[in-house]
Amino acid sequence: FKLFCYIRSEDMDVDACIRGRRSCRTYRIKNVTMDVVGDVIEAGTYAPSSGNIQNWTFLVVTDEEKRIKLSQLCKNQNWMAEAPIHIVICDEKTKVKERYGERGELYASQNCAIAITLMMMKAEDLKLGSCIVGAFDADGVRKLLNIPESVEPELILTLGYPEIWDKDVER
Repeated sequence: FKLFCYIRSEDMDVDACIRGRRSCRTYRIKNVTMDVVGDVIEAGTYAPSSGNIQNWTFLVVTDEEKRIKLSQLCKNQNWMAEAPIHIVICDEKTKVKERYGERGELYASQNCAIAITLMMMKAEDLKLGSCIVGAFDADGVRKLLNIPESVEPELILTLGYPEIWDKDVER
């Protein structure tokens, strides 16, 4: 039996992150450093997953041209291109299906949903805006980002500093 002790940020308020999180669709023109993006992605890696398979891969898209193309592939949601960071959460379903059979496909998607939720909570903690996008042309995203056929683009998270904060939420 091992006892692990985690050092927690005294500044973090989980309840405030949960209550304060909103879908952000208007971003400031301000760079988000890769250190900050790394912190958001790291939060996703702590998500629980079926059998601890960790079937996700996180692709960070910063290139403006690719962000514009992604927004077009997402049913022309042009607001997305304003976000300086897009994180594409990809799913290697076969790993989970090998272990859990047909239900593994559902479990694999659930794993990715949990990971993106933790990333949104970390983004909120870092005073970043974020928004989940699930409506997109998966084959188009796969082609644009050279994602192998065995890997499924599952969700996209936009990330950046919000232009407008919700006035009801203390920042």
